[in-house]
Amino acid sequence: MSIQDKVVWDGDVDKRLAFVRALGLDCVAIDLPDGPREGAAIDLSTLESATRFFKQAKATVAGHGMELRSVMATSGFAEIKRGVTGRDEKIAFIINAIQAMGAAGIPILAYNFKLLMSKHLRSQPTQGRGGASYISFDYEAYLKNPAPPVVPPISEEKL
Repeated sequence: MSIQDKVVWDGDVDKRLAFVRALGLDCVAIDLPDGPREGAAIDLSTLESATRFFKQAKATVAGHGMELRSVMATSGFAEIKRGVTGRDEKIAFIINAIQAMGAAGIPILAYNFKLLMSKHLRSQPTQGRGGASYISFDYEAYLKNPAPPVVPPISEEKL
């Protein structure tokens, strides 16, 4: 069994890595930023800068006795999902990240679609054991009160 946790890749990374290693972690995941930012700790604006970053990050994590096994793209990227202005730049950013991860030998890109996080695609919560509430989606209830359309609309062909 391996134990993994996410490490934020800004500021004093070595201090964070030393701390999580002391807690017994074997593997580290880092968050993929949702787009290029001026002066960011992670530069994925070109394939070369992305490859350089991931190879260095993997070596830094290995220097602390752990493995950089996962990159998490769990937020942002709404432009890609909705097909709006900025979509092509975000797709290029993701492609740089994926190719650079491969070059660095990082095997996992984690992505959350988060469909049920949309307030428009939830029904009343379902009650579970011990009074727990679960996120639910009731298609029949949705048909009575459908979500507003995506703006701008995306044609079936483009989708």
